[in-house]
Amino acid sequence: MTVFDPALVPGDDPTAPFNSPVSPYSAWPSPADVGILLASAGIVMKLLDPEYTQRLQDVLDAVTADIALSTHRQFIADTADTTRNYDGSGTAQMEADEMVSLTSVSVIGLPGASSYTLGGAFLVQEQMRPQTRIILARGSSPAWATDGGWLPEPLIFPNGRQNISVTGRFGYAATVPADLWQAAAAEAAYRAASEAIFDPAGRVSQWVEGEERESHALPESADTQWHSIFTRTVRQYRLRPGRRFRLIRTAMI
Repeated sequence: MTVFDPALVPGDDPTAPFNSPVSPYSAWPSPADVGILLASAGIVMKLLDPEYTQRLQDVLDAVTADIALSTHRQFIADTADTTRNYDGSGTAQMEADEMVSLTSVSVIGLPGASSYTLGGAFLVQEQMRPQTRIILARGSSPAWATDGGWLPEPLIFPNGRQNISVTGRFGYAATVPADLWQAAAAEAAYRAASEAIFDPAGRVSQWVEGEERESHALPESADTQWHSIFTRTVRQYRLRPGRRFRLIRTAMI
């Protein structure tokens, strides 16, 4: 048996406290991060170092998959531009998946019809919210109504099925939220601790000899509250359909 040694891993800063990564939230926790939590709780793993590290990575992969399934969100932003298609709204605004940057928006024409790029498309930055709304023709002429505009073609996302092609970098934010990052590490530590505490050979929980009685309480990984932290935090980031209700705003046609 071995206790995890929080040795430095590539990318770590040796001057940072607890050997934490330089930019810890630009990726999900590593086995080293989980190992620090386990070591702080005094939990001993029953694997050699290489097996131990791989087992923690397997657990982390399962945890992050659970987060994606539960929240319906992509928390690690794309590192390069990708393209996704959406239904045209018929207005000057539309909803897309969460993005960190927008490169271009194009309209896909019917077979035999030309496609074109929409100029002046902007991601709306709403304070403390992920960016999901794209608008056209930002600004207005104070002396004139702004229900719509033609300059020279209609400045709208035309109605259609999967006819709007959006290119950019998709994801919740540039980094994983700190509380969710910590929750993922905590859940991985909880699952690994549950394996470490369990002894398939059995342990003496009570010993009696004559008038003497001795009880042994095995530590429970649930006492750390790691799992409770995880479930509470993930619930806060679950994407709800109500986000789409913003389209009820008065349409600009």
